[in-house]
Amino acid sequence: MKHDPGMDVSKAKLDCSLLREDSGGKRKAKSVANSRVGIDALLLWCRKQGVTPDILHVIMEGTGVYHEQSALALCDAGVTVSIVNPAQVSGASQKLCQGNCGAKQDRRD
Repeated sequence: MKHDPGMDVSKAKLDCSLLREDSGGKRKAKSVANSRVGIDALLLWCRKQGVTPDILHVIMEGTGVYHEQSALALCDAGVTVSIVNPAQVSGASQKLCQGNCGAKQDRRD
């Protein structure tokens, strides 16, 4: 079973949300530094949730250059990474939330 955490990317940090299907639909959230150390902390946290890199599929916005380091580090760790167009994510968010969602709500805390 693949797990698809959402990731909101900024210069300083990565805000992540993980939906565990086997936990009754409960979401877990974690913020880490947008650095190699932060990615290592994120992967450790995922392992503590029972999710190993080989079953992760991280979906993140392409945000200039800010997503590149984390995407490469996740790929190096064996994680599948999809980079999506921020305009498409924003458009979907506005449809779902009728324009009342912020970035923090995009990742569904």
